Amino acid sequence: MRQPRTGTGPDDLTAILERLDAEIRRVLIRFRIPAQDAEDLLQDVVLTYLTKQSSIASPAPWLLATLRNLCLLYWRRRRRTLIQAIDAGLLDEVAGEEPGSQEQRDLARDLSGAVAKLPTRCRSILRLRYGLECGGPEIAERLGYRADTVRQATLRCLSALSRQLLSSGYAPEAPR
Repeated sequence: MRQPRTGTGPDDLTAILERLDAEIRRVLIRFRIPAQDAEDLLQDVVLTYLTKQSSIASPAPWLLATLRNLCLLYWRRRRRTLIQAIDAGLLDEVAGEEPGSQEQRDLARDLSGAVAKLPTRCRSILRLRYGLECGGPEIAERLGYRADTVRQATLRCLSALSRQLLSSGYAPEAPR
């Protein structure tokens, strides 16, 4: 069994990071982390390492694995934020103040076309969630899902809808 290290000094950590520089760059490139966010992620890795260094047996592999995990979490948060923005934005646009405007009719047509191209399961979930304003437990009951899986299925369907809208040329307006 490996013994945890008693601690790494700043010089040791600098040496480890310099030795791992090429691998760190490869991880950041592989995950397509924007330059402005890459430094923040790396700082988070170093700070986490400094707080846990006494329990880390092998710093180099730990630093790389932690960086990969933070990169995954970075994109999960970004996707979740995008899906939530699309979710809120589409609902706002569909329920807009002027239901008879040309813009609203165009959006309704785009949405209908995009939803029609989705799998039946997604069409059902989205119709229940947004068309009939059903909650998660009610959707689960009507479609025979477990209640704890409806949220994730809804997010997947919204993601598919957003991809469908973007591939068909829908470009949401910039925030006002």
